[in-house]
Amino acid sequence: MPKLHADSILLNGTIWCGFDEGTVEALAIWQGKVLVTGSKDEVLAYNGPRTSPVDLKGGFATPGLNDAHLHLIATGGGSTLDRCNAAGCAEPSKLAARYKREGQELTARRLDQGTRVRSD
Repeated sequence: MPKLHADSILLNGTIWCGFDEGTVEALAIWQGKVLVTGSKDEVLAYNGPRTSPVDLKGGFATPGLNDAHLHLIATGGGSTLDRCNAAGCAEPSKLAARYKREGQELTARRLDQGTRVRSD
């Protein structure tokens, strides 16, 4: 048995690992990183007493990046938005209210999937 035990093991679905490796039966995660991919038997060798199995129930998974951030200035926020403290503003309406209290006007805009910004 391997010395490391996975934190989580993904099973029972399609796991796509990229163009070079293609799909695999199972994937093990350790400390937030992919530990091993391969057949169900190969990956289950990393199962331990604290490993959490994740049953994909026939679903799809792929390791990757989730880079969900935006640059407010580049999306039409204006030059003064960078000076507004957004701490604790989990919703756009709260940020707009705080921005208005600081004597600024926040114009509602939205992004298309590309880089275009449209005014609503």
